[in-house]
Amino acid sequence: MEKTIYLKCKCGSCGEIIGYLSTAVGQTVECPQCKEKSQLPDPSAPTPVELSEPEPKPLPKCAACGAVLDAEDPACGACAKHRRRLTLVFGVAAALILLGLGSLVLVLLNRPAKKAPATTMLIAQPQTRPPKSINDLKVGRFALQPKRGDTAAIATGDVQNVSGNVHLRVKVDLDLLDAKGVKIGSVSDLITVFNPRANWRFLAAVSNPKATSVRFASIKEDQ
Repeated sequence: MEKTIYLKCKCGSCGEIIGYLSTAVGQTVECPQCKEKSQLPDPSAPTPVELSEPEPKPLPKCAACGAVLDAEDPACGACAKHRRRLTLVFGVAAALILLGLGSLVLVLLNRPAKKAPATTMLIAQPQTRPPKSINDLKVGRFALQPKRGDTAAIATGDVQNVSGNVHLRVKVDLDLLDAKGVKIGSVSDLITVFNPRANWRFLAAVSNPKATSVRFASIKEDQ
């Protein structure tokens, strides 16, 4: 009767030890570790299978500085030492800065105060208003708006009081001109109270149908 022998071999992919009976020689089996297919070797082969231990896994390294870490203590001692050194340096720098600021504050507090320069008070002088004059009134442009339907033509223009004086009963006269520029009549408008810095809109109806334009003639104040 043939004797059954228990044999071992290595997986061709991962090196895992596979145990099998001599009766299974030549069969292809699945590695329990990596699940790859391996053929079970013949025990009568002249070169025996040498079993070797799997290669040890490399020790982990610190991702920050690259130092080799202890498998039992994953914290990086080199990084911790560097952090302690930086903390000490920053602490000393902060203490020196605070000391310097404190000394500066003491110097500023103990410095004798400067005398304030003497100030000169300026007294505003009363402003004198210039005498009222017809020159306070600035005449603008005048125009004749033509007649529309049953509405009479309108002579318009602007007069401005550029002074701080009040003018009373200001009258403006305009000449009416025909198409050849010949004077054919006149119109006027009156403002009773002309306040300072105000603008007066001159308006006067023109009934003469031959008038095509107007021309400023005079401005006067009834004192």
